Parts: sequence; C-alpha cells; structure tokens
Amino acid sequence: MKSLAVLALATLLLATFFQCCPSATVEEPSIQAPTEQQAAEATQPTFKEPTAAPATQPPPSQPTAAPPPAEATPTSLPPSPTSPPPSPTPAPQPVSLDFSGRGNEVTELYPLDVGLIRCDYTYAGEHNFIVEVLDSQGSYAAVIANEIGSCQGSSADNIRAAGDYLLNITADGDWTIGCQANAPGTQPSPRQPVAVFQLAGQGNQATDFIHLEGGLLRGDYTYAGEHNFIVEVLDSQGNYAAVIANEIGSCEGSSAANIGSAGEFLLNITADGNWTVTLSQ
Repeated sequence: MKSLAVLALATLLLATFFQCCPSATVEEPSIQAPTEQQAAEATQPTFKEPTAAPATQPPPSQPTAAPPPAEATPTSLPPSPTSPPPSPTPAPQPVSLDFSGRGNEVTELYPLDVGLIRCDYTYAGEHNFIVEVLDSQGSYAAVIANEIGSCQGSSADNIRAAGDYLLNITADGDWTIGCQANAPGTQPSPRQPVAVFQLAGQGNQATDFIHLEGGLLRGDYTYAGEHNFIVEVLDSQGNYAAVIANEIGSCEGSSAANIGSAGEFLLNITADGNWTVTLSQ
C-alpha cells in the first residue's frame, strides 16, 4: 500500500511540472553557403614551414691510445773511403855549414830549425873578430864569437824560431867557421837577398834619397884608398839607420843590419879613393 501511494505521488508531480513549463524546442543553426572568395581560398593548397630537425650531437669520442713508435731499423751506410794517414813531419836533421873568408863578410841566408847551433872558428888578425847570427829581418839571434886578435875557439847558442838565418862576420884577417845546426832538410838551400841599389864613386859623397823596405839590409862594397872608408845609412831625419862599412885602407867586404821601418834613406860616404856600394834586401 505504501508503495502504491509513493508511485501515485510521483506521477502527480510529473503531471504538474509539464503543465507549468511548456516543452522547449531547440532551433538548429542556419548554415550559409560559402562565398566565392572563401571557396577560392579553400581550393588553394596550404604549406607548412619546414621545421629544422633538432641537431644531433655526435657521441663523445673515446680517447684512443697512440700507436707505439715504430722501431728505427738501422740502415747500413756504405763504408767511407779511408784517407791515407798524413805523412809524418820529418824530424829536424843536423847539418854542417862551413865558411871561410877574409875581412868583413855576410853569408847567404840558410833555413834553420829550432834548437842548438854549435860553431868552431879560427881567426888570424889584429883587431875585432865578431860572428853574429841574424834572422831574415836582420835582428840578432845569437853571437858565435867576439874576440880581439888571432884566436881559435868554439861556442854554442840556441835558435829559438825556425826561419832563414845568416852569419854577419866582422874581421880584418883570415877566418874559418864550421857550424852544426838543425835544418828542415838534409842539405838546406841558401838564398841571397836581391840587389836594390848600386853606386860607384870617388871620395866623400852623400847620395840622393832611395826607398828601402824595413828589415834586413845587406851592403857589399869595394874601396881603393889609404884612409878611412865609412858608409853610413841615414833616414830622412838624418838619424843613423845602419853602418855598412868602417874600414881603413883598401878593402872589400860586406855587412848586414836591420834598418827598422821602410822609408827614404841616403848613403853618407867618407872616402879618399874609388869605391863601389851595392845594397840588397
């Protein structure tokens, strides 16, 4: 019974609702035909802007170990030609040099090596007997004898540098000299200075200036007179550079000296007879 009453009440309520509220009709929207412009736009194809693909980062490279260095293979070089060993320097050889003469004299130049020089000598005269060893510049290298009057003896000295040497002998009588010294060869070849000036005259005379190179000056002379015969070498300032001759009476001889630097020189000759003078360098 109760259920029927509830059902009847619900039916009554529904009927009352529909009477109060008419049923609503839903209007469908009107569809308009598209215009020509819209139709034309609809027919054109549409394009989309291409989008760049995201950049892909390369995978990080894994460190790779460096390959081990290749072992160097030794290459055989062709054998180098063997040069012949240098020829040994010949040892100095002792040589003998023998001289004889009268009065003042200069020997030729001889090549000598470093070492001992030993000389034996004889002399028959009244005044000085002097034997000097001069080098190729006219400088003193050794003294072999320094005597007064007739004598006989020997002496030794030292040659300190290899080079050319001569004996400068001062005497007024006969003499002999024999020397043993070291030389580059078994028999040294002597050389003579070259003549650069020659003059003949009589009595006192002062020559014109002549040009001479520095170093060794050799003078050869002859004289026929009764008194002093002196030949001096003076430089352009009048200073003594060398004495070629200092004799009394007729004579013939030679001498050597060092005149220092090159320059202009003259000969100052004192004599009372005929004479000749030759200068060599």
